Amino acid sequence: TQLTAGDYDEIGPSWHPDASTITYRSAAHDQRWTRPFDQVFTIDVEIGDAEAVTALGDWSWSGYDPEGVLHVIGRPTDGFTLDPSPFQRVESDGSLTQLTDFDRNLMPGHPPGALTAPTFSDDGSATMVVEDRGTQRVISVAADGTVTDIAGGSRVITGWCPSPDASSAVFTATSPGQPGEVYRWVGSTEQQLTNLNADFVAHTELATPHE
Repeated sequence: TQLTAGDYDEIGPSWHPDASTITYRSAAHDQRWTRPFDQVFTIDVEIGDAEAVTALGDWSWSGYDPEGVLHVIGRPTDGFTLDPSPFQRVESDGSLTQLTDFDRNLMPGHPPGALTAPTFSDDGSATMVVEDRGTQRVISVAADGTVTDIAGGSRVITGWCPSPDASSAVFTATSPGQPGEVYRWVGSTEQQLTNLNADFVAHTELATPHE
């Protein structure tokens, strides 16, 4: 069943917890060819009516927490900027409550998409990947905006999937001396689950970068 129409590209769909609504992003405006700013929309899957819930801006993600509250990464803007986009909650009146405020990129583009996007837990907190000085680490953002470091190190975490209660997670990570593997995280303890590149590492002289 086609839900949207028009000469637009819709991207990043995400379900509401009760499956009644989908949020997505689209540059559905007349100047999209010269002003590549988009908006966050919601659409009722039964009625099909789409509603813009943000102004034009630089939006990179939208999704719902377990209670059905919409959250976004991005900001309204009518000009190009290199400023990192914050993680924000969309309130019932359409206003935005900014939950993060630091000079780091959330949900970096390597790899793009769901692997590094925010993932909500039952308590309403969200874990997400942050780009930080050549590495990618994981933080948790509580509903009140409290930010907690979860997993880091001198590596690039390329995917993070927490359990519903956020007590554990599985993730993928890579570093210059260790090609990508799968790990399990429980609190402060990590366990490597795969060893797919052992033979490659043993027979290859990998370069170690220096800052």
